[in-house]
Amino acid sequence: MKEIALPLNSGSRHASAWSIPFLAWTCVCTLTVGNFNSEIVPSPVSGNSLNQLLVTLFFFAWGFYGIAKRSGVALGEKPAVAVLALCSLSIASAAWSDVPSQSLLKGATFIAGLFAVLALVWRLNGTEILLGIFYGSTATLVLSVLAAALYPDIAQHDVVLANADAWRGIFPQKNVLGRAAMIVFCSGFTLIAFKETRRFAFLVPMLGAGYLLVKSQSSTSIVGCAAFIMAYPALLIFMRARGYKAAVLACLLLIALLSLLASFGTIIEMVASIFGKDLTFTGRSFLWTTLVEDYLKQPLLGYGTGAYFSDQRIGLFDLRLGWDADNAHNGFFELALELGAAGIGLFLLIFWLVTSRVRLISREKPEILQLFLFLTPVLALQNLMESTLMRPTNIMWLAFVALTLRTSIDMRELRNRG
Repeated sequence: MKEIALPLNSGSRHASAWSIPFLAWTCVCTLTVGNFNSEIVPSPVSGNSLNQLLVTLFFFAWGFYGIAKRSGVALGEKPAVAVLALCSLSIASAAWSDVPSQSLLKGATFIAGLFAVLALVWRLNGTEILLGIFYGSTATLVLSVLAAALYPDIAQHDVVLANADAWRGIFPQKNVLGRAAMIVFCSGFTLIAFKETRRFAFLVPMLGAGYLLVKSQSSTSIVGCAAFIMAYPALLIFMRARGYKAAVLACLLLIALLSLLASFGTIIEMVASIFGKDLTFTGRSFLWTTLVEDYLKQPLLGYGTGAYFSDQRIGLFDLRLGWDADNAHNGFFELALELGAAGIGLFLLIFWLVTSRVRLISREKPEILQLFLFLTPVLALQNLMESTLMRPTNIMWLAFVALTLRTSIDMRELRNRG
């Protein structure tokens, strides 16, 4: 079988490119990039895409195996304990949720997905996890091109009249195709940036992703790719700095981040105007104002997982905005609405724990740094304009869980070696 070399400072390790965990992780990534268009890929259950149903079934089947075999990591390392607490808070939110059945279902899927991912990444390192994300997302782009060839009336035109010229590929909406292309571009960039994984063959999917970015007319994803290229070297320097230099760089990065947040909307407006779109992000700015007002009514624990965007609220947003807002179009707002300050606090705690441990582990295992450098900017940038946090079958949330668990496993191994 073909093998890929994954050099470490402590010696070389070889992992089979066709191992069952790697193939399973790649398939999960393919199926969780977005919901496949039911007009192209019919679903046996109304309102649910076939790929999301398959992933949910996989989580519950494989999750039991993960609990039985690997639960010690989830209960013995702080980053893993923190993400387990966040998932548990999600299922506990059924106690105060307006839609308790929805909170129970999503919360249970979070727990099952957590242990399913733990069982998968136990045998994979950071580079293999990143490769699975790259190959899985690339597969969806290939499927999108095939869909555009076989179903041109569906795949080559977005369902929204204002975006009639935009491609949506195998997905129900053009922004989902844009996000998939952004993931391929950024993960490919990260793989090429490290000499251990530098393969110029990765440029082919990256160029294809760039083409589909333009065809999708997803201004948020186009701006996201540009911002990633600028953020990557700054984050790399920060993660490798030590002592007072790290503190100074942290302050500079914080200032840069705040500046980006302040100007992000203006930049997207400029890109959106190229495609002839409105300058309020299709009504998102009005939506966010309402969301902030509603969050302040229940700031501590929120409205419960999956409870805020009820049919009644979606109907009200349709009347006020002229379109059905079934999510916050901002991952941080949505997390605050669903789990309040408690959920946001736990998420920030997880991120801090992961960052501090990656800085320690990366001296011996640079591949964990490689995964971190890809995931952190992409997760932040995507969630400024879309909702990918705390989505039980979303590729970026699963990648964040995988990074957290892999960090916990590597930290345990490092500690055991003294």
